Amino acid sequence: MGNEKGKRTGRPIGAVLTLLIALACVLTVLMIIESRRPAEIEIPETPDVTHFVVVCTLSADAGSTRSMSWAPDSARIATGEGDGLIVVWNARTGERELTFHGEPGYRIEDVIWSPDGKRVAAKTGQNEFKVFDPESGDIEWTVVDPEVYALAGWSEDGKSVKTWNGEEYFSLWNVEAKTMGNRWFVSIGEQSRRLSPDGKLAAWQVGDNTWTVHTLYGDEFEEWELRGHSGRIRAVSWSPDSLRLAGATDQGVAVWNARTGELELEGAAGDFANVSWSPDGRHILAYTDEDLGVILDAKRVHPVAEISVDGRRWWAAPAAWSPDGSLLAAISPDGDVAIIGQTTH
Repeated sequence: MGNEKGKRTGRPIGAVLTLLIALACVLTVLMIIESRRPAEIEIPETPDVTHFVVVCTLSADAGSTRSMSWAPDSARIATGEGDGLIVVWNARTGERELTFHGEPGYRIEDVIWSPDGKRVAAKTGQNEFKVFDPESGDIEWTVVDPEVYALAGWSEDGKSVKTWNGEEYFSLWNVEAKTMGNRWFVSIGEQSRRLSPDGKLAAWQVGDNTWTVHTLYGDEFEEWELRGHSGRIRAVSWSPDSLRLAGATDQGVAVWNARTGELELEGAAGDFANVSWSPDGRHILAYTDEDLGVILDAKRVHPVAEISVDGRRWWAAPAAWSPDGSLLAAISPDGDVAIIGQTTH
């Protein structure tokens, strides 16, 4: 009886040992096969490098380009010329889509596309502006008023044009109602304010070399100074997320934390007159009073391209990013407009 019991218990143990040996053989074969496979090559990621190239050139007819404005969809751009012409261009091909005639010989120094893309307003004569359809060229409204010195923008709904009288009064003209809707006072100091994109803060100059940021809403007014930079601040521009400010100084370009005023970065040595942050937040344009423009990588404030831009044009910005940030329009010293695009490698 005892021997039979031993035999019965030994059989399962032998079967288990046989199974384990078989599994070990299979694992050994798999390891040999795996070892013979070619090793995968790990390719390190290389950062994309953005290059700026001229996509097309918009050549003025007789008078040089005096002003420009992008369509909201970044597909077209309107320019005002020194011979009374306003031209609507295809920004990708450089082809003319529409030519609108203002007062002959009058320098069109203000042209502004409405935020809904349906209208263009242009100052077409002394104390005069016109609103026209950029598709057909039909004039929708002509306003002549002694308070119209310059155009200052559109209302957010695209229905009213804002004008400036050259001093401390602004007016709002309702295009659909064909009437002036409002006129209000804004001090010269307040006119220097640069509002943040989120509408919560404003930056302004309060001294020869002092710029501050202050709150616009809240129970208590708070204000702090931009500090730590080199040189004199000449102009500032907000980042699209309202978190930072870029500044053009007479010694380079500075970037501050907008919430604290502390300097974060400085670079691109030079005497810059103005600065503009791209709508996509990736680049900063700075330009001098002469013919030099520098495009900077916003993360490092490092120059990535140089362009020709006529920085002596005090009456209107000589360069403007498209709303989507993919293109840059720059008026050159000869009065033509270069449309500059980006390629990434």
